[in-house]
Amino acid sequence: MQRRHGRDAVAVYRGEPVTHNLGATLFGDALLSALGTRTHFSANTLDQMPKQLVCHWMYGSGYFVPVPDIDRTDYLLIIGANPVVSNGSLLTAPGMPARLRAIRGR
Repeated sequence: MQRRHGRDAVAVYRGEPVTHNLGATLFGDALLSALGTRTHFSANTLDQMPKQLVCHWMYGSGYFVPVPDIDRTDYLLIIGANPVVSNGSLLTAPGMPARLRAIRGR
């Protein structure tokens, strides 16, 4: 594939489970180096970076991320995210299945 279409014809995606795996963390960069591809993505580039970019535009810094008050909200609209899978990573709210059930209860 790479011989025919160039090194960037192969893309690598490192999802969230990989970021918590010691072996994948240690050897993932070696794999990328061996492939020679510049097309690599992660949960950060597809999930967190867009939010940080919007925060930069809105608040002046990608580090100024608003934290919603999940435990006191009565209505939560989620578009383009799955906090159960990400465990509420940028919401800083672990235990999302129970928290979402509590919102439904309210």
